[in-house]
Amino acid sequence: MIQIIPSTPVTSDVITLRVTGFGCVKNTQLIDNNPVFTAEITDEPACFQPPPQYDFSFSLGQLPPGNYTGQHRVTIDGSTSSIVESTSFVVSGAQARSIPTLGTTSLMLLAILFALTANKFSKNITI
Repeated sequence: MIQIIPSTPVTSDVITLRVTGFGCVKNTQLIDNNPVFTAEITDEPACFQPPPQYDFSFSLGQLPPGNYTGQHRVTIDGSTSSIVESTSFVVSGAQARSIPTLGTTSLMLLAILFALTANKFSKNITI
């Protein structure tokens, strides 16, 4: 599995490429061919059955706005290499971070609360 942390990065974020999988890991490295970042995992050819799980994180640092690709590549003893998974991500300017909003359910509950509050106060008012 491959994951970009945070999932919607902005220029002020320190971005991390996280890869998980199974295998007897001999070596790891990050290959930086900006805008493509490849987490290369080198496995031993002889491994336990079932192979153990691995989990590695690589810091990509702060990146300028643009489109990028993260790849998880596995090499077995330097001979067989294959891309396990790839993902694209966009780094936006710092002002582009989304603002949390209320969902439909929250808005409905808020409207009911207002209606109940208005109903309570309208019963206490006499003219």
